Amino acid sequence: MQIIPAHRVYVFIRITFHYLWLSTIIFDYV
Repeated sequence: MQIIPAHRVYVFIRITFHYLWLSTIIFDYV
C-alpha cells in the first residue's frame, strides 16, 4: 500500500472545493 503525500491530498481538496464553488455560481445563474 502506497502512502499518499500530504500535498497531493491538499491539492485534491483544493480542486474539489474549487469545483463546488464553481457549481454554486453556475446554479446561481440558472
